Amino acid sequence: MMALRNCARLRRSGATGLVLAMALAVCGCGAADDKAGQAQAASAPADEVSSDLSLRELMAHVMQRNAIQMWNWQAFVSDETGPHSMVPKTDEEWEDAESDALTVAELARAIQYAPYRVDDPAWSDRAKALQVAAGKVAKAAEERDEAAFLDAGGAVNDACVSCHYRFAPQLEGPEPTGPAGESTQ
Repeated sequence: MMALRNCARLRRSGATGLVLAMALAVCGCGAADDKAGQAQAASAPADEVSSDLSLRELMAHVMQRNAIQMWNWQAFVSDETGPHSMVPKTDEEWEDAESDALTVAELARAIQYAPYRVDDPAWSDRAKALQVAAGKVAKAAEERDEAAFLDAGGAVNDACVSCHYRFAPQLEGPEPTGPAGESTQ
C-alpha cells in the first residue's frame, strides 16, 4: 500500500517520461504479493529465464559498473592536501556501499544460471566465490566495519581476477605462475 501512495505522490509531483515509467514499474512491483511472487519464481525452471544481454554485455556493462561503484568506496586518493580514504563516513554512504555490494553478489548469483552459466565447473566455483566475497563486503558495510570492508573488497577483486584468468584472459594478461611454473589459481 505504501508503494501505491508513493506512486500517486510521484504522479502528482509532475514526474514525466522515463522517470515516471521507472517509478511506476518499481511501485507496481511493490504492490504485488511477495509470497505469490516468490512461489512463482521458485517454481519456474532456471532455463526459462532469458535476457537481451549477452554474457559479455552483462559483465562489461552491468557487473563491471557495479563492482567499480563498490570498489570506489574502498579507494584512497591523494591530492595537494595529502591522502584521503573514500571509505564511507555517513550512514547514507554506508547504505550505498552495502547496496553496491549486494548488487554485485546478486549478479554473481545470476551468472550461475542460464542464460549466463558457462558449462564448466570452474565457472560455478568462481561465481560462487565472487558471490560470497561481495556478500562479505555488504555485511561489513552493514556493520560499519572498515577493516572487514576493505579485506572483503580485496577478496572480490581476487575472485574477479581468478575468473578472468580462466575465462577472459584478455582482461588481465598472462596468469602468474608459481615457482615450478604452475598456475597460482
